[in-house]
Amino acid sequence: MTTQLGSVQQKISCVFETAVLEEQSSKPWLWARLDRKPNKIADRKFKKFQTVHKQWIKDGKEGTEPTFTWDVLKDFK
Repeated sequence: MTTQLGSVQQKISCVFETAVLEEQSSKPWLWARLDRKPNKIADRKFKKFQTVHKQWIKDGKEGTEPTFTWDVLKDFK
């Protein structure tokens, strides 16, 4: 069973990175999320992957399915 990406997932513009800290405090902390956008090279690689994946689906899913993984340290600003 394969699932297709939704319209929001196809247009990924940022990734949210959060952290949970264990602290001994009675005061709540305010924090802001860190929005990290992909750099230009990573964005191009992702768009190329989307094109290849759509073509793979259009061709009847012949061969191995194209995959893509983000390298959080290198692919994001």
